[in-house]
Amino acid sequence: MLASCVANQWPLETYQHHDHPLQAAIRKHIRSAAQLDPSTELSYGVDGCGVPTYYMTMKQMATM
Repeated sequence: MLASCVANQWPLETYQHHDHPLQAAIRKHIRSAAQLDPSTELSYGVDGCGVPTYYMTMKQMATM
């Protein structure tokens, strides 16, 4: 995640925040890989490292 932030010149200090550009890029990739509508809001929790972890159905995970 930090390497992606450096490559895209995004702030490093807040990369784990839900509204950070990195997290938006991750959500976009997840939606694409799971073949979800781009406007689909993804529910999430926070893992032990403090980054968003997105919830999906088994079908969505299998599609990915």
